Amino acid sequence: ICRALRIPLDESDHILVRAVHAASPLRVEQGRKIPGDEPVDPELTALLGTDSFAVVPLKAETGPVGLLLADNVITGRRIEDEEVSVLELLGMQAALAIERAHLTEALEDKVQSLEAATREIRENQERLVRAERLSAIGEMAARVAHEIRNPLVAIGGFARSLLRSVGKEDPKRESLEIIVDEVRRLEAI
Repeated sequence: ICRALRIPLDESDHILVRAVHAASPLRVEQGRKIPGDEPVDPELTALLGTDSFAVVPLKAETGPVGLLLADNVITGRRIEDEEVSVLELLGMQAALAIERAHLTEALEDKVQSLEAATREIRENQERLVRAERLSAIGEMAARVAHEIRNPLVAIGGFARSLLRSVGKEDPKRESLEIIVDEVRRLEAI
């Protein structure tokens, strides 16, 4: 019956929609709303299989969350005010439970969102630290290269100058050629 019951909430003249937004429970006897003697939609009574029932709105602090609908199909006896009062108490507890469930679900969503944001912040922080380290290493390598290159240029210049002044048969020539080649290799590195 519940699955077959489809009532748009913008249908403000329907008794169940009015009941969701009502401040207090209402009863229907023999197809008429009590008090007020207003007729109830015959399609609803046909779907429920009874023309007498009680409707209790489920209200939470955030607003309406649903309704309880109790009928007398099994017993066939009149639904009394005391029974509606008990339903109203059950309705308050049910509304609170539903609201808590919604709030718990919303809180879990927020916690998951915050955990994801925290993970992302940590990952970005780690990337930043890595980038800073690489930057520092690059800067240090550039300084070291500069500091090494200056003496190498001087060594290479002097070695080439000595190489030009030494004859081809001089035993020091081979050593000077090695120094010049190694300096050239280090300068390229």
